[in-house]
Amino acid sequence: GEVQSSAWYWSLYMMNGQTWFAFALLVLTAICSVAMIFGYRTRWATILCWVLIISVQNRNPLVLSGADGVYRMLLFWSMFLPLGARWSIDQLHRPATLKPELPRLVFSMAAVALLLQVAMIYVFSALLKDHPIWHTHGTALYFAFSHQFFATDFAEWLLQYPDLLKTLTFTAYYIELYGPILAFLPFFTGPTRTFAVFLFMGFHLGGIWMTLYVEQFAWICEGAWLPFLPAWFCDRLSEWLGKVPILGFGVQFIESLCENIAALARAFDTRLRVVDGYKSYTFGERVAPGVERLGKTAADFFVIIALVYVMLWNLRTVEFGYNKRHPSDRQDYWQTVFPVRYNWFGQLFKLEQHWSMFSPYPDMTSGYFIIRGKTFLGDTIYPFKRVVSNWSEPPER
Repeated sequence: GEVQSSAWYWSLYMMNGQTWFAFALLVLTAICSVAMIFGYRTRWATILCWVLIISVQNRNPLVLSGADGVYRMLLFWSMFLPLGARWSIDQLHRPATLKPELPRLVFSMAAVALLLQVAMIYVFSALLKDHPIWHTHGTALYFAFSHQFFATDFAEWLLQYPDLLKTLTFTAYYIELYGPILAFLPFFTGPTRTFAVFLFMGFHLGGIWMTLYVEQFAWICEGAWLPFLPAWFCDRLSEWLGKVPILGFGVQFIESLCENIAALARAFDTRLRVVDGYKSYTFGERVAPGVERLGKTAADFFVIIALVYVMLWNLRTVEFGYNKRHPSDRQDYWQTVFPVRYNWFGQLFKLEQHWSMFSPYPDMTSGYFIIRGKTFLGDTIYPFKRVVSNWSEPPER
């Protein structure tokens, strides 16, 4: 679903095909990533990271996976969030007279969009799994774990327990379909949202990472759930950290490290301009209120358009999948509401997405790639995790 021919795809890597140019862009990506991690000019660092990541993905779409889709969407919505408001060099640079203005809680269209985007990954993934193998027979994970390219040793061990795999299949399917609702319940918000976060973290760590070779997908998805952690949990965690001397020392060390980095940055950049949220500060002065309101309104308007677009894209994707499985009962409602001529917007901002892992059912065949290479020192290596000593066919299960 990632590879399409369109004039709306763009990439900085298309500007020059030389190796040195690609290397320079990768170095710039690393620098922007470090700046974003430490919160130095956070908004600009986030925007540059998004531009550079989209450039890499559009330049080499054949190697993309679901993890790349999650990563780029998290970056996209993060561009509109005040990531540098806390635990950042930007915060340390902010004039003391303006620090009390920062709220403890953030509510904005971008925050809503980020949370809904994470929920859509699971809900639409479950809707695309509309097949008896998932919700009736319960044999989907048996076939998924039988695939030698994906299955870990632990997954292969589980194959001897088909009844357990049936239970796990139903559990995984309904967690994806209904689990995100827990994160949006209007009552007992703190406990229920915290439970939802750790439920999906456990789902990825114990359910996916331990059984399937999906590289960084599980870890990126775990990070995607961190914004769901409520103040209810963070306040209690802060109190607990204060009671544990070793952990409290770690927090103090990180704060001290950020202060030292901020001092170093200040020494090299005395004219530092900090952008936080939709407020800009230069030498301790705020921009004109009218400009600030205009920027916030324009950003919120764009986020609403992008969020509606992403929802329609996913709904149309489910309809595409249904029509493929049921050609005699074709449905064209969402394709009429959201025709493919609007794809240019999604291609321009890389909002296109298709959460179709093992959908509508896992591949019924099994196999794996054997790729052999040599290092500069002449050593033979196998880039994939499955190491083989010969090229003969593997034994049948």
